[in-house]
Amino acid sequence: MIAIEQIEKLKKEDLGLITLITGEDIGQYSQMKELFMKRIAFDKDDLTYSYFDLSECSYQDAEMDLLSLPFFADEKYVVFDNCLDITTS
Repeated sequence: MIAIEQIEKLKKEDLGLITLITGEDIGQYSQMKELFMKRIAFDKDDLTYSYFDLSECSYQDAEMDLLSLPFFADEKYVVFDNCLDITTS
């Protein structure tokens, strides 16, 4: 549970350019992801946030979103889920 305790201490303002959350225990990973989304105040309707489940869409689709910033914001929070499902050709 140390990972969950670390996520509880996170603040959106203190995140690095890349923050990685991973785990083999699906239950614990789900809890960590849910808590992380709450800690960063993720809102799917807010254009400063994007969420991509890479098991359902291609990285190329997500990459286009990474290259654009919302009109009225200086930063953007992009969450990639199921990154291990990416296959390269």
